Amino acid sequence: MSAARRKGKWVGGYPMLGYDIDPAGGRLVVNEEEAEQVRGIFALFEQSRSVLLTLAEVERRGWRLKSWTRKTGQFRAGGPFALNSLRRLLTNII
Repeated sequence: MSAARRKGKWVGGYPMLGYDIDPAGGRLVVNEEEAEQVRGIFALFEQSRSVLLTLAEVERRGWRLKSWTRKTGQFRAGGPFALNSLRRLLTNII
């Protein structure tokens, strides 16, 4: 799994906000619409330097977590951000 990740392949789990899984190769590709939202979240955090203030602004703007469809065709709707999900986004190395 580590070698696959070093090659840029997606090894499972739900995709991160700002990325989609390439059906042809299992790699992550940038989803520009979501990427703008992620950049906005990082800019908010950079301004406020507070996860709680950033979370409040994200909620005010109505931004939600990633929605995606599983291989089985089951749709997974993105829910509202919570403190843990925002921290996970801000600290994820991807």
